[in-house]
Amino acid sequence: MGATRARRKANDLSRVEWGPKSFSRKVTTGLRALGMPGFTAYSGLRLVGIPKPGETVVVAAASGPVGSLVGQLAKIKGARAVGIAGNFGKAIVR
Repeated sequence: MGATRARRKANDLSRVEWGPKSFSRKVTTGLRALGMPGFTAYSGLRLVGIPKPGETVVVAAASGPVGSLVGQLAKIKGARAVGIAGNFGKAIVR
């Protein structure tokens, strides 16, 4: 597995403000594909699931951030992705 830490120059970093006015796009960065859900989806599929082209990957909670990314990553690997969602409204592909 790769490194879990990285070094950056202070000028390359941005400060995340906390408080009532802090709910900006920068705060949501941790909830996207490059944040914790993306890492969880990638490492789980890559290190545990290891799908091969043509196989079927079943994703529970496919409407959540991790599940939706697992489905996309499985398709990129050539596998068939089947997602399970809580209700029909969550299962609609937009």
